[in-house]
Amino acid sequence: MTSDARKLTEAVVAEAERQGWRVERGKHWKLYAPDGRTMVVVASTPGGVGGVNASVRRMRRAGFVWSKS
Repeated sequence: MTSDARKLTEAVVAEAERQGWRVERGKHWKLYAPDGRTMVVVASTPGGVGGVNASVRRMRRAGFVWSKS
């Protein structure tokens, strides 16, 4: 895993919490949207930023606002 991917993951998770997403950490991050219907899994050790960006795309469909990718 690159340090860029780890930093991006941590930033996405922090922003999701700020926007009211419920976050659970286990082997992977589980992010639950405020709408109560959407759950997105983010690898806690992503291989690169591409995987994190794919998770952000899924989160945007549930109302997540992210302008840094």
